[in-house]
Parts: sequence; structure tokens; C-alpha cells
Amino acid sequence: MTRFKTWCGMFRGFSNSILSPDELPLQKASLADLGGSDRSTNAQIIRRLFQGDERGPKRDAVLLNAAAALFVCGKTKTLAVGWELAENLIDSGKALQKLRDLAS
Repeated sequence: MTRFKTWCGMFRGFSNSILSPDELPLQKASLADLGGSDRSTNAQIIRRLFQGDERGPKRDAVLLNAAAALFVCGKTKTLAVGWELAENLIDSGKALQKLRDLAS
């Protein structure tokens, strides 16, 4: 797979690294695999994902974005660790509970 050079602005300057998709357990996907629809359908996708019923490329996209957010805000030292943390939050039900709390 292709490797990507990444640049990240941190609190004390910029850092760069090489990221290979092989470093994360990403499933191969097309744009169609990642697509949503109207807000009702998209909400159902998120509920299915947080309930553990969606384990495909949409979940991978959520995990990758969460991993990047956790890394950029300094909560994890690598994307791989961020991926694992996000995965644990979803699999433990904590993400679903937070969604329910926010919706109520």
C-alpha cells in the first residue's frame, strides 16, 4: 500500500512522520462503502456502529478519525494507540452511552 507523509501541528511546533495504511487494521473500501444518505439513515448507521452491529469500512472511518483527533489533541502518542482507544470506547458501550446522553 501507499505510504503517506504527514505533518502535524502540535502545541510546540510541527512534527512529521510517515504513515502506512498497513499500520492500522483498515479494510479495503470504495467511496460507495463509506457513503451515507439522509440524516435518518446516517443516525441509524451511527447507532449500528456504536451497538457493535456495523464492523465494516464505516467503522474503520470512524476509528481512523477518532484516532487522529486523539493524537492531535495529545491524548495518544500514535494513531495506532488512538485507534485502539477509540475501538475500546465503542466496544465497551461507552460511546453508545455518551450518544444517548447527548440525545436526551
